[in-house]
Amino acid sequence: MIPSRSVILDLAVRTGIVAAELAALGHRLVGMDLSLGMLRHAARRLPGRADATAIPLPNSCIDMTRSPHPAWRAVATRRTRVTSSR
Repeated sequence: MIPSRSVILDLAVRTGIVAAELAALGHRLVGMDLSLGMLRHAARRLPGRADATAIPLPNSCIDMTRSPHPAWRAVATRRTRVTSSR
């Protein structure tokens, strides 16, 4: 179970459907994707966007990361950097 009001990084946010559902439950979402087209779709549901290869966030600011694509090697170490160990 996800603690209430978690800050969740959704890598591969795609069209933002899952991220929007999590946001509706009261979580704060950061959605990122490698595809600009997918980010455009997600932006209709969620404000803001970023390039998943950069993850422009400070260290330990994320409570949980959701990524349906664990094989994204370019993103793995950056995801660890921004995810808190709480």
